[in-house]
Amino acid sequence: MINFIASLLILLIPLLIGSATAVFFWKHGWAARLALFICTALISLHTHAYYFPAKPLKDRYATIVLK
Repeated sequence: MINFIASLLILLIPLLIGSATAVFFWKHGWAARLALFICTALISLHTHAYYFPAKPLKDRYATIVLK
């Protein structure tokens, strides 16, 4: 039971923080929305590079597009 609660917290806390951050930025105009988009893109690229260090992102998208 404790593992279930801990797993739930590990999943829900980042979701709550992310959604609160997105709502905050979304309410502050187009410049904040652009900053949110740029930060999200950079975090996504960094995460991809961390998990797939030997495979560049453009090669992955190229194989998907060519299918």
